[in-house]
Amino acid sequence: VGAMSTRTCFDGMVYGGIGARVTYEPRQLSGTLRYRGYAHFAPGEWFGIELDEPRGENDGGVQGVQYFSCRPGHGLFVRGSTLQPLLASPGDDARESKVVARPSRGLAQAIRFCCSALCCKAG
Repeated sequence: VGAMSTRTCFDGMVYGGIGARVTYEPRQLSGTLRYRGYAHFAPGEWFGIELDEPRGENDGGVQGVQYFSCRPGHGLFVRGSTLQPLLASPGDDARESKVVARPSRGLAQAIRFCCSALCCKAG
């Protein structure tokens, strides 16, 4: 399964929302988006991922608050800017990945503008 070749912001609504297949770029870990929202442990928006392999930090809960449920060591909370949607390639097993729908041209342009202006600032 390959990730998108260009760096973009991850927007769960555009790429399928909860249940979307994603890659956590810094550690090249793939999994399924299980939570998107605010969390008590740090300010800002967080994305909860159920990893395919036990390389996470939790079971979907942090400091006694359960945001989603998964097997111990399979949960990870990250910022959206570190995620990429997974795209299915020809020959991929459909059980392992979902084909990610591409947004319409107008919506894609609006998302690029939003991302460049708000959340994907080069650092």
